[in-house]
Amino acid sequence: TPFEDGSRNHAQTIERDGVQLMTVRRTSDEEVTPNAAPAPIFGKVRLSMQHICRHDDLDGRDGGLSLDSCLRAFERSRSTFLGGPDDLAALLADGISVVVAGVDGLRHATVPANIGDTVEVIADVSQVKTRIVFDQYVAVNGAPAAFARISCVCVDVIRGRPVAPPDVVVSKFNKD
Repeated sequence: TPFEDGSRNHAQTIERDGVQLMTVRRTSDEEVTPNAAPAPIFGKVRLSMQHICRHDDLDGRDGGLSLDSCLRAFERSRSTFLGGPDDLAALLADGISVVVAGVDGLRHATVPANIGDTVEVIADVSQVKTRIVFDQYVAVNGAPAAFARISCVCVDVIRGRPVAPPDVVVSKFNKD
């Protein structure tokens, strides 16, 4: 989307109440929004899910897929990769909870969406030491709408400390 003055190729300083908060620089929209989800990355497990766009997925202001809908799709994708509610409940019964430790590079673009459109969620999942890293994309009818790199960790619910992912989680990376 263009900057407030309608141009696309310059730096913009964002101020609130006379205080300079940040300067945003970009040369084109392509840097912000990729044209398509990237090909699977070697060493990562790819999960792809689809659902049909519903009324509550739409942003009433601009007619695109809402950010909270994209975040719900990310959560559903992570939960599905980890085995769904039943496997997560089993982990919790064993005293382990999987929690989001960080969200990096969150990008959301306004992509026209209508009720009934196909919404695809793609997650490339890898294990980095004790973290489970999800590179997640949401696309509407093939057009990218959101991206985020979300890191999760397993936490011992009694001690409140991170622990290594249990074998049931690690085994999900060994599926062919």
